[in-house]
Amino acid sequence: IMKKKLAKVLTAGVMTFCMVGCSSTTTEVIKAGTILENPKDNLTSAERNNLRSKVIADQMWKNYYDEELNGAINYYPYKDDTEEIASVWHFTSILSLYIKLVKNNPNDAELKRKLNTVLEASSGYMADVYDDNMWIAREFLNAYETLNDESLLTKCEETIEYCLTGWDSSINSDTGAEWGGIYWGPDYLSKHACSNGPIISTLVRLSKINPDKVVNGRTYLQWAKDVYDFGLKTFKMSNDLYGDMIGTEKS
Repeated sequence: IMKKKLAKVLTAGVMTFCMVGCSSTTTEVIKAGTILENPKDNLTSAERNNLRSKVIADQMWKNYYDEELNGAINYYPYKDDTEEIASVWHFTSILSLYIKLVKNNPNDAELKRKLNTVLEASSGYMADVYDDNMWIAREFLNAYETLNDESLLTKCEETIEYCLTGWDSSINSDTGAEWGGIYWGPDYLSKHACSNGPIISTLVRLSKINPDKVVNGRTYLQWAKDVYDFGLKTFKMSNDLYGDMIGTEKS
């Protein structure tokens, strides 16, 4: 019995189907359309992509941001259930989006209004796990650098200080040194790559703004080094990939 195998090859603008038999090969080429050239609108790629990003963001705002609630929703069309309100993870993505849009469009009053709306809501989206708060702190710092608003730097520093309270300062009796590492959250016994890695770059950036500031006994730069060293020692495996966690989730 002759066996046949269907191989699909998708190329830029052309889809090719190959039927492979015992002694012969038949190839049928089906045109799937060509990739359109950029329109001749006298815009650079950066300018065109900026316009496209604003169109996408505007539609996202209409569908997923409730200004009366001042928060993000999970579904469009609306789905009435307990998962309706977006998590801090999704909310932080919206915050990041509008910071970047305002950075690229500093004179756009409507984008600034939306960014300020999201920033106003941000205090209601603090998470009960440290890793999400690390992302929020990063975006507060990005917003500070974009808007030059000192209150945003303060929010960043306060959020980072909260995250650092999750550091395990208990002493390893075998080594006499700290166990180290940031727990996943106040109620957890596990330490994760995701609850240590995300804070490092923000700590380094803060060290350049306030190099001598001491938080919980250490400067920002010393914290960055200690968290980095812990992550490298704890999560990096022999194949140069990183593991996820140590410990147990909850007591």
